[in-house]
Amino acid sequence: MAHYIQLVPKQSNGEPSEPESFSSIDTKICEHFGVPVHPEKYYAPPGEFNWYDAIGWSCINKSLATFANELEEDGLQLAKVIRWIDSNYELISWIGR
Repeated sequence: MAHYIQLVPKQSNGEPSEPESFSSIDTKICEHFGVPVHPEKYYAPPGEFNWYDAIGWSCINKSLATFANELEEDGLQLAKVIRWIDSNYELISWIGR
């Protein structure tokens, strides 16, 4: 079974929004955390998984906030990235064929 995810920007006016490309989100993450955008890889704190793979593997059945709490308990800096994503995007995930 394949796992699918989309990140949709949260709108303050409550209007529906379209999913944003992962490369665009990665650029915003890098700008926020003051790191250069890698031309081929999504941002990852040194020695940790990148945010895209972490969400893809871990958030099919849990919220971003729950996942960030788990990362924080493990002392991982990725928790800060996931919290930033959670405050700016809604995660839509599903499993399909």
